[in-house]
Amino acid sequence: THSVKMKIKIKDLGKMAKFEFGPYKQISVEKGWENISLKEPFFGSSSEFKSSQKQHFVFIETGADTIIANIDIKTFVKIESNNFIFRELFEMDNSWVEKGFTLYNANLFYKKTNTTWNLYAVNQEKVDNEGEIERDYNAKDNVTLSNGKMIIRIKPITKYEKGKSFINSVIFGLNFPIGYEFFKGDKSVAALRLYPLKHMYFMAHNDLDNEMKFILAASATTLCSRFLKYIDEMDD
Repeated sequence: THSVKMKIKIKDLGKMAKFEFGPYKQISVEKGWENISLKEPFFGSSSEFKSSQKQHFVFIETGADTIIANIDIKTFVKIESNNFIFRELFEMDNSWVEKGFTLYNANLFYKKTNTTWNLYAVNQEKVDNEGEIERDYNAKDNVTLSNGKMIIRIKPITKYEKGKSFINSVIFGLNFPIGYEFFKGDKSVAALRLYPLKHMYFMAHNDLDNEMKFILAASATTLCSRFLKYIDEMDD
């Protein structure tokens, strides 16, 4: 076999969930307050929404290494709509997003070699029928991992194995990610399955050294946290 599938266990499912699989696990998770600002001119035809939140976790390989992750989540949305007076007097809510995205940046500090990797994930946002801002799952998810010298492309998976269509892509959007595949150049080196939650797993190619496997495992854990955040927002 080229890789070993490791089932991901979720501890304390909820706002402070931790993940554990194979020799890897989170031992500490902290989440800061979400700061939100809304700029909406009384007579203007557009408004701006901004939010930011910081998270932190410690990730270990049993009896070996440690990675400290600092995560910065920023959302910016510019909404074109009728001005305040028209919306309030005539209950008009025909607004749409002119610009909207969330940048998810995880800074992964590997203590053993004193090196830093950055995972960048960008997704588009939209306004739903009730005027709430939410992730647009019809838009492609863009994820990259890099240490400044090497780039790992992380491509979303939107179908089950063996090409079966994924019913939730119809419910949530055409590009709702159920997992990710990690590529070094043209070679697939790891994979992460996110959905359904009871079938989450991570696998990395056996040819990778332990350091690279550890970095990819920490990145996968970051994507697990990001995924649960969006699942939680869907339920709100």
